Amino acid sequence: MAYDHHLKAGNQGDCVKHPPLIAALDEVLNLQSSRTDQGSFHYLDVFSGHAWHPLPDDKKYEWRNGIGQLALTGLPNHVPHSVATWWSLWQAAPEWPRTNPAGYPGSAWIAADRCRKANRSVKLELYDHSEEARCDLERTFPVSHPIQDTSLNSCLIAKSLELNEAKQEQIVAADFVFFDPPGWYSDKQTEYPKWEDTVAHVLKPRWEKPTLMWMPTAGNDRVFDGQPSKKIREAADAGYKWTAVRWQIAGAEACVLVYNCAVKPIQDAINSIAEMAKWGKVNKTFEAVRHS
Repeated sequence: MAYDHHLKAGNQGDCVKHPPLIAALDEVLNLQSSRTDQGSFHYLDVFSGHAWHPLPDDKKYEWRNGIGQLALTGLPNHVPHSVATWWSLWQAAPEWPRTNPAGYPGSAWIAADRCRKANRSVKLELYDHSEEARCDLERTFPVSHPIQDTSLNSCLIAKSLELNEAKQEQIVAADFVFFDPPGWYSDKQTEYPKWEDTVAHVLKPRWEKPTLMWMPTAGNDRVFDGQPSKKIREAADAGYKWTAVRWQIAGAEACVLVYNCAVKPIQDAINSIAEMAKWGKVNKTFEAVRHS
């Protein structure tokens, strides 16, 4: 069955994923603000998904367990800027690059929004195997053309990132790389057969491009109870930090973020979300967040 982005939009994993993405993008954009040759901000999203997600009133949609639960208690007075920004994006639909009904933003929308707020033009390089997702991206963002085009707010949308020599150069050229691979631990990589090669390309000791990766894992995974998995160890050996988060202690109810930039802002965002959601503090008490 094809991966359905809409079913999972706004769930607990997105609550962990998107505030840190905002925190990382904002810090990288701010650090680049003094450059005289900054040009357009090149954002590369290896598994982009939809630009915007509807939030149907249907129990099968997982947003009820994520932002739906947080919305019941409201936004606390003192939260990191990244969390407040993320909250505002799905509380009221932004008007750029087009007006949409209220819903939940995808990672590409978030990246474009942060560039707009930083007064930076953006070069979006977006990949997804889903034709439906690609069509949504094409409707939302400017007409696709080569990412190297010098015009403002350019966008390249394609099915997959093949690691030939030219594509390796594009990864190196990006200002920010984001990975959110569906089925990270699946044995049947039928939809996404090349993602491991892409990840291996950036898990290098001297990889300096700002990178953020989100990985699903099991709630009782060894990342909390012992030796982390091979992929997390490889990331740590390459100089990445990692943070594991779980909202339950059984089943696939946890995730790991791996990153090499904006360490404190990312960790502050994650800690804030876990505190807001009270993960690990109701029913059976357990460790909800572990930083490397």
